[in-house]
Amino acid sequence: MKNNYDIPGLRVRLQSIAFLMTQDGKNKEAHDEIVKVISGLSKIELSDSQLAGEEIFGEIEAAEVKKVSRKLKLWAKRPSQINSQILTAYLTLKRAGVKRVTEKN
Repeated sequence: MKNNYDIPGLRVRLQSIAFLMTQDGKNKEAHDEIVKVISGLSKIELSDSQLAGEEIFGEIEAAEVKKVSRKLKLWAKRPSQINSQILTAYLTLKRAGVKRVTEKN
């Protein structure tokens, strides 16, 4: 997911704020503009943190899938192993149409 930040827009706003700060009687206007820029920056920070979280989750998920894939290959080669027997029983029950598989099935 790519974010489209209005960095150039924020830069222009900051430049106009700097100009307003040099003018007498423009303090309130400058303050209002500063609040808007801070709000824009907060949105960028929030988007960045969400994006970082998604990237980290995706990396963890990919590592888990790789690990499970590796284990499934081992279990398939060792049908007497308890993990293989549990998986086979689960898949048999699911194929038979059992909606909820529990230890009692």
